[in-house]
Amino acid sequence: MHAFVTGATGFLGQHLVEHLLLQGWQVSALFRDDSKTYQYTHGHIHWSKGELSDIGSLRAAMPRSVDAVFHLASDTSTWSLDHRRQYQTNVLGTQNLAKVALEKNAIRFIHTSSISIYGFHDGSVDEHSEKRGIDSPVAYYRTKYLAEEVIREYVKKGLDAVILNPAAIIGPKDTHNWVRLFNYINDGTLSGIPPGRKSFCFVEDVAKAHIQAFIHGRCGENYILSGPSASIQDLYHWVAQQLDKKPPPHITPSWLLKCSGFIQTLLSHMTRKEPRLSLETAYIICANVTGDCDKAQRELQYKNQTSLEDMLQRTLDWWLSEREQPKVTKAKKEKRAA
Repeated sequence: MHAFVTGATGFLGQHLVEHLLLQGWQVSALFRDDSKTYQYTHGHIHWSKGELSDIGSLRAAMPRSVDAVFHLASDTSTWSLDHRRQYQTNVLGTQNLAKVALEKNAIRFIHTSSISIYGFHDGSVDEHSEKRGIDSPVAYYRTKYLAEEVIREYVKKGLDAVILNPAAIIGPKDTHNWVRLFNYINDGTLSGIPPGRKSFCFVEDVAKAHIQAFIHGRCGENYILSGPSASIQDLYHWVAQQLDKKPPPHITPSWLLKCSGFIQTLLSHMTRKEPRLSLETAYIICANVTGDCDKAQRELQYKNQTSLEDMLQRTLDWWLSEREQPKVTKAKKEKRAA
């Protein structure tokens, strides 16, 4: 079996590629930055340099009649100055990739979307819930919604595509998402705790679900990948306890966080430096976004049996090992090309 993977150098992508190689897949992958191609333990990857926004580079990179295209690459920025780039990557890039997959007669296309396409709801969402992402104040949510619409248009043209909607993903190798919580608590730079509540899923479980979606997923269907739900306050307290740090004593009102995010975003337009807390990030961390994964469990044999404590502990262990690793060793590691 032969897979073509976008986002292979990212958080989820590294785990997916490892599982594909372990199962004997041949893997071709797209990359943008030479310093971020990795030497995988279990096999060889054919790397091709390209951009989702450059359809010519996609045509050159994607093998003909590949068994699976796993589209994981996404721009997750929550800074308003990145909106144009984000639209080009998440929407137009998805359109380019779907077009090339159809041209190259790809057998299946697995599109990694997000639970965010459902937007903000009072309760838990499932695949029948209203998709409010297009009306969200968060541009990332809007672009992921529009990317799904692109996939549906290409399904009508004959693309055999399955859509996965992971909740908040936690696990080792995360350098930009929830792992920042460890940094903030360790450095003592947290000024408050947001009131939001989320569903969380372990990165290994989500990676395995992508392969299961290739085998069992139904064309054109959404599958929510979620797990245990918890308040962000619960996460803060657990991490603080493990690091022997004292968390902020109270939950910060959402209006205050949003005001702070608005001011920081406004100032960032003048300084051209990304704010620590953008307005869009404030909306995300203050919202309740939880999901029901019954459909994925039934149809994809999705496993979400990893407890939140285990997710956090395994992430913490990795985070601590990365901090202890000499910087020169890490730099050499990241420069090795497969």
